[in-house]
Amino acid sequence: MNNALIARVLGIVSVGTLAVCTSVGVVGYPGEYIATKSPSHVWVTQAGQTGLKDLYNPQLHGDTLAGFEKTGSYIEMKIEDVQLMRAPMAAPAKTALLAASLAVGTALVITHVQGSSTNCVRFNPGAGNDGLPVACGDYGGGGSGNVVGY
Repeated sequence: MNNALIARVLGIVSVGTLAVCTSVGVVGYPGEYIATKSPSHVWVTQAGQTGLKDLYNPQLHGDTLAGFEKTGSYIEMKIEDVQLMRAPMAAPAKTALLAASLAVGTALVITHVQGSSTNCVRFNPGAGNDGLPVACGDYGGGGSGNVVGY
């Protein structure tokens, strides 16, 4: 395999890893979730308003949810005004699938690299042990020497 192909495969795996190990889910009890999980980012829909608000570093101060918007401005809202909250959550099934895929992919790459040799080295006993590269399958006159791919 050439280096460009290996770089592409590694890039795809890196991006895929970020996306696979987490998913976004609806939070059932926003106040309890913020207090126990301390997420770094949540999406909030307020009652009576349209659209989601990105809330970074959300914290609970009594009955008030506070945090920073993407622009850096500080906002506060009553926890009972939160109509819907979404947050990043672990996805163990997706993570297991990623691990299995990486294992199979690694095995395929190793198999491809080991089986991609066009030359072999001749190791014949006695005077024929010259260690010179020969085309794989060409044992130099049908001798009984060992041939190792490289």
